[in-house]
Amino acid sequence: MKLITIIVAVMILKLADFRGFVHQDRWYDNYLKRWLSTDESSQNRQLVLGLLLPSALIALVVYWVQDWLFGIVGLGLNILILLYCFGRGDLSIQISSYLDKFKNKDVEAACNVALAAGLLNEDQVVESAPQMNQQVLSGLMYQEFLRLYLVFFWYLVLGVFGALFICLGLLFQCTHSEAKNSKHLIARFLAAAEWIPVRILAITFGLVGNFESVYQSYKKSSREYELDEKSMPAQLLLTTCGFAALGLAVDDSESEYPSESAQEGEGYIQLVEEVEDTKRMLFRSLVVWLAGLSILTIVGWSS
Repeated sequence: MKLITIIVAVMILKLADFRGFVHQDRWYDNYLKRWLSTDESSQNRQLVLGLLLPSALIALVVYWVQDWLFGIVGLGLNILILLYCFGRGDLSIQISSYLDKFKNKDVEAACNVALAAGLLNEDQVVESAPQMNQQVLSGLMYQEFLRLYLVFFWYLVLGVFGALFICLGLLFQCTHSEAKNSKHLIARFLAAAEWIPVRILAITFGLVGNFESVYQSYKKSSREYELDEKSMPAQLLLTTCGFAALGLAVDDSESEYPSESAQEGEGYIQLVEEVEDTKRMLFRSLVVWLAGLSILTIVGWSS
């Protein structure tokens, strides 16, 4: 059933505008205000009441009714919940708006669109159009990972509970700024949840792009972080491997074109093509994941 659920949910995600109907988060906001307003300083309470309890209760309800009407009720609920867990907002529309501004050489407006879409952070310094574009490409890979691939992976592993845990964790961070701190308990859980799927996606970049370049970049980056006894951040891993798959330099100072060329028509066209290439790479990666899930289902490793 997971294969059918994921395929149907992804088709709806790509072909229909369902977000206004499914993405209703008021219930969760009210839930948090009622149960966490008196003890927001307790990270254990936030994890248990904010994430584990609602995820487990909804998963139990789905498990209880999943066989009703020959499984139709369970299938419908799984599809609905998976759609709910996918990222908020339409990233494709936001990227299109960013590209429109960029094609018109309005760098400031393009930067504002990228900030609103979460593709750029407010603390990032933008010194040139190529640098901003590389930061946007990095943000695009990571946002797509959070919104789709991370939910996809944990739904496959833990079903409704896994997808809801990721979704509610990200929503919790949006409403509680302290939860974004890497030392926060929820942030550590989410970082741990990213560890396996982000590496699978990095390998997938190699399958749909330049595998040798991705492999060498991954080895080099992982070695550097192991020596420092640090965990490699998920976004940095995706950026390193994604740029290697596309044949781009991670450091804009190493780019093949000079930064001032971005002020000319040819430079802007090249930067726009990089965004389009990244979108195509992410779509091909999704096709590979769906094909892999189909194979696992056929051989009986997934159900």
